[in-house]
Amino acid sequence: MNPSAVLALPVLTDDLFARFCILIQRETGICMRESKKLLVSNRLSKRMRQIGIGSFQEYYDRVTGSDAAERVRFIDAVTTNETYFYRGENHFSILRRHILPERFAGKDRVTVWCVGCSTGEEAYTLAIEGMEAAGPGRFLEVTATDISTAVLAQAQAAVYGGRTLRYLPEVIRGRYFDAAGGEEYRVKEEVRRRVRFLQHNALHEEPPVRGVDVIFCRNVMIYFDLPTQVRLVDERFASALAAEGYLFIGHSESLIGKSRRFSYSRIEHAPVYRLRKDPS
Repeated sequence: MNPSAVLALPVLTDDLFARFCILIQRETGICMRESKKLLVSNRLSKRMRQIGIGSFQEYYDRVTGSDAAERVRFIDAVTTNETYFYRGENHFSILRRHILPERFAGKDRVTVWCVGCSTGEEAYTLAIEGMEAAGPGRFLEVTATDISTAVLAQAQAAVYGGRTLRYLPEVIRGRYFDAAGGEEYRVKEEVRRRVRFLQHNALHEEPPVRGVDVIFCRNVMIYFDLPTQVRLVDERFASALAAEGYLFIGHSESLIGKSRRFSYSRIEHAPVYRLRKDPS
């Protein structure tokens, strides 16, 4: 066998890249720009090598055919998942100091939907903050969703190390994590039981929970076009929230001038929005 044939990489043509982009947007809502062609090529090439497919055309035919399981693996391959504990710490400060005391007033349970939870760091941070703020007899419950089954498996394992722990306060690590060998730590069971992980496509499926107090959907909408952002926020999120519930989005994102269902809440100049009483 010619060694060069073994090492040869498939070529992703512009036409096929465009068709993959349409498929990605249809399945996930993510808009892949031309600058992402190399990223898509590299990620799909890796998956293709795993299952013994040698051309992008063959792989495209497979994921657009009857192989539903491979479509899930395709989504896993192309979605980006970069996160860490206490990412955007001021959001958690706002939650702890302003929103949780308000939402706990008169009740013993507050609920959060964490959208695009990735490998679970954000969801567990929310649960920890709830445990820190709630007090005896009160509970914060988190429903954490992602379109990728691969990252959800990592989230449920709840074992972390390296850079994902870089902003985790030492006192929090000592209180809510167990040593897991080497430099890794596992989230304690008392935290894990407050988080429910679900595979879910927020664009195409009805919300998995209703009447939640808070939604965290940070650094997700930057990948969507404007109509998709508006549909996600004004249809899906508005229908999932309790009256005057809160929506946290990423610092590079904004709903000002876009949403008719949410108004900017002006808490510490952070991108936090509140469901309007009157959607007009």
